Amino acid sequence: MNSLKKTLNIECSCGHWNNITFDTVFFEPPLPEPKVRMMKRMYKPLEETKCSKCGRVIAKPEELFDIVKGREAVRYRIKQSS
Repeated sequence: MNSLKKTLNIECSCGHWNNITFDTVFFEPPLPEPKVRMMKRMYKPLEETKCSKCGRVIAKPEELFDIVKGREAVRYRIKQSS
C-alpha cells in the first residue's frame, strides 16, 4: 500500500503559515441514502504541531482536516470508540 503523505501549509490564528506533514485518509460520511456511497479525502496530522512563531498547537493527531480550495481548513475531531 502506498503512503499518501503530504506537506501542506496551514495558517495559524496569528497569521503565520506553517508547513505540516499529513497522511491522507479516506472517510465515509453517513448519508441519508443507503445505496449511495461516498468517500471523502481528509488529512490527518502525523504529529502534534505548534506554530513556529507563537507556539500555539495547530494540529493534533486526533484531528482530521478537510481542506477545500479557496476556503479555510476545517477541523474534525476523531471520536474514540470505547
